Amino acid sequence: MHCAIKFEEKLGVPKTSKLLRAWIDQNGTRTASQVLLNKLIHLTEWSDKEFIKRLADKYLSTDPPEDQPEHKGEPNEDLDRPVTTEELIAQLTLIKMAALDRTRLQHEKLFNLDDDTIAHLVEPFILQYWDRGFIPPKWNKVEMRFLPKPNKD
Repeated sequence: MHCAIKFEEKLGVPKTSKLLRAWIDQNGTRTASQVLLNKLIHLTEWSDKEFIKRLADKYLSTDPPEDQPEHKGEPNEDLDRPVTTEELIAQLTLIKMAALDRTRLQHEKLFNLDDDTIAHLVEPFILQYWDRGFIPPKWNKVEMRFLPKPNKD
């Protein structure tokens, strides 16, 4: 999977520090992770940028996605059929408690729509993306965000 790196390539920036601490020690305390991070930085001969780049190369895929080969098996009618309004409504109930995405769209607002409105929203999506097999480049990028844990720095 291709991942768009969305953090500053400088040490000392909060987003970068959080990301580096998470890579180094996910289960330890913030202080222990910071101590270990400082030791690693001082033990290497790399510049700050090189250090971050090497970690990103190891933990994030920054290569462009590869073209996938065409499917050579038997057609699967069940997988190829369009998404139904009922399926979308079922998925909305599952993501009702999910965190907001980049669009800041509140899922409960979608959940409260009537079936006709949902069907009206789904039809263009199916025509543009499902039937044509087109995936917008934006959908192949990931933005890493940290969700704060209660009672933890």
